[in-house]
Amino acid sequence: MPAPPRPRRDDLPPALLQDPLLELYPSEAPIRLAEESGFVRRHRKLDPVAFFWNVTLEGGVYLQRSLDQLRHVYKQKAARPIHSYPSFYGRFTPELVEFLHLCVAHGPSQLKAAPGNQLGPKLAAFEEVLIQDSTIVRLSAALMTHFPATWASQPTAGAKIAALVRVRATGPKRVELMPESVSGRDTLEPGPWVKGSILLFDLGFYKHQAFARVAENGGFYLTRLQTQVNPTIVRSLRVHRGRAIDLEGKSWKEVLPHLKREVLDRPRTGGPSGGGLRAPSTRQTSSRVGSS
Repeated sequence: MPAPPRPRRDDLPPALLQDPLLELYPSEAPIRLAEESGFVRRHRKLDPVAFFWNVTLEGGVYLQRSLDQLRHVYKQKAARPIHSYPSFYGRFTPELVEFLHLCVAHGPSQLKAAPGNQLGPKLAAFEEVLIQDSTIVRLSAALMTHFPATWASQPTAGAKIAALVRVRATGPKRVELMPESVSGRDTLEPGPWVKGSILLFDLGFYKHQAFARVAENGGFYLTRLQTQVNPTIVRSLRVHRGRAIDLEGKSWKEVLPHLKREVLDRPRTGGPSGGGLRAPSTRQTSSRVGSS
């Protein structure tokens, strides 16, 4: 078997993504996975590295590339171009699906093996650090019935991908596909899986019922506080030296103008069992809110 071709500089992803993506997918990885999947048998006919970057990056979220346009891009970048459309189209086979599947699985496996996936001392007491987030993927307008956009003026359909991700890079814990019009708040459903873990999310998921569910299931959470919310501080997790003010029983907006420290509650030895990172514990009406 001839030696696999060395990728040209133009085969690589855009500069903004180049370094992190190349760490996950050095040229040896697509070549090896292409052989394992049966997608490539003879390198002299197909450049798996150029084909991988072409299919994964050149399509774009707005679907601006047709298969023929992808073929032209591949012809410009590959050391051994495919000149005819039927030959390029013929490469879209079950073996290509398996190749891309292996590539998707390869990325998280590399992250999991990275030395930085261990939690630092301040977070080590948690079983896991979880992040809830979502993103929008633009689809063809023909799918508008199944994936309606948030705004009627949007000319394309929109799919929302909601993901619950483990920070230690062991991969996503949950991925859901839904129409763009579904509110982010409705995608956050804390359950027993949050026990012993800390859940991070932004204001798009802010919901007091979700906060209560996290507490009921023995978990912790961190989010920003909405500006119009004025919870009552029910417990201070740290006694400060000097001219410290009494926080318990006061509302957040009553205390805020008098705060001089950047950190209201600092972590203590013992982790979450001592309440060190759940700061400050507060309540809004009858719901406990642990945001800071």
